[in-house]
Amino acid sequence: MISTRGLRKVMREISAAKGDFVFFAMLQRANALGNWDLVVAAPWLKDDRLRTLNAFHKLIVASGGAGVLRGFCSIVILQPSDPRLRAVVRTFGVDDGEVRLVRTYMFDQEIDEAIILRAREAAKAPKRERAVRRRA
Repeated sequence: MISTRGLRKVMREISAAKGDFVFFAMLQRANALGNWDLVVAAPWLKDDRLRTLNAFHKLIVASGGAGVLRGFCSIVILQPSDPRLRAVVRTFGVDDGEVRLVRTYMFDQEIDEAIILRAREAAKAPKRERAVRRRA
């Protein structure tokens, strides 16, 4: 079993520094031999390219230490606009809580266990008022 205490601290600290997560969860795929994936989504995480993954990994280690990632085989970054993610957020909405699922299907994968710490819609940016030009 994986401990959520350290990861919850990491989630909170990174959120305070960079912005909120749309999704923050630990998933154990059916074929992962007991290893876990850290699956996250945030507007400020642009994609899963190596540079973004490396920067995010450094944030995790700086916040929680290298040991917090023990038991994980990968970090997966999803885009907040991903329709699969939006469906999960609508179904299992949680904000800094904990939802545990057993034997489910998520993100086109069979999942043995899932621990979701955050699943919420991305905050929408306020609409800018358009400047109105007046003719003299």
